[in-house]
Amino acid sequence: MPVEKYVEKLLGIDGKKDIEDKIGVEKFVEECRKSVSNTSDERRIFGDRIGRRADMDHAYYTMNLDFMESVTRVFQNMYKQNLVYK
Repeated sequence: MPVEKYVEKLLGIDGKKDIEDKIGVEKFVEECRKSVSNTSDERRIFGDRIGRRADMDHAYYTMNLDFMESVTRVFQNMYKQNLVYK
């Protein structure tokens, strides 16, 4: 994920082992959340510049539990209907 790689670079760490051994998962997740929150205005400006049409006032992030649960429910329903296959 781009955010995680960005935060790893920012903190001078590389990969899961460094996260676990050097700063801990909770601290890493906190830093990722901070990064997403701190850069939301930049994403809005960049989106406007490139002409991307998106509802940034109601943007979703994968750190949003409600969003992730809805994705899981949709996937589960598709699976039950045999719409998911290799």
